[in-house]
Amino acid sequence: MQNVDEQWSEIKSFLDDIRASGLINPLGAAPSLMADFGLTRKEAGHAVQKWMRSFDNSPANGVQI
Repeated sequence: MQNVDEQWSEIKSFLDDIRASGLINPLGAAPSLMADFGLTRKEAGHAVQKWMRSFDNSPANGVQI
């Protein structure tokens, strides 16, 4: 997943923008990632999973460790 790791900052911002806009469910963002970043389906899925995991323990999501 080197392509995802190399572009992670941009991909994360893209997914954050999608989430904020409410226009696309981030779970359905893989096709947009494929088109905009040249990712394979597998890489796009990995990027969405990585992005979603970044919220797992976030205090902003009400989760406290």
